[in-house]
Amino acid sequence: MVIAAHHLADAPTRRQLTELMNGADLDDTAIERWRTLIVTTGAVQWIEDTISERVTSACKELDELRIDEPVRAALANMAVVCTERVE
Repeated sequence: MVIAAHHLADAPTRRQLTELMNGADLDDTAIERWRTLIVTTGAVQWIEDTISERVTSACKELDELRIDEPVRAALANMAVVCTERVE
């Protein structure tokens, strides 16, 4: 997530992320600042979208495979379960 945020950030935000990464102490205030910067860059949404796109793609690929339906259903279910997150 930090790498995605760093990549998506504008120059001032990237500088702040770098300062936080290189800081000696990571207190609650710094952690909250880091969290805010990561969300602001769009990294969280980008990662969520990427995961969703890949699960959808994998399920489409499963539909095209010549495998028994119970196996297909189990694999599709596993893909969903493994990528479900609670906020």
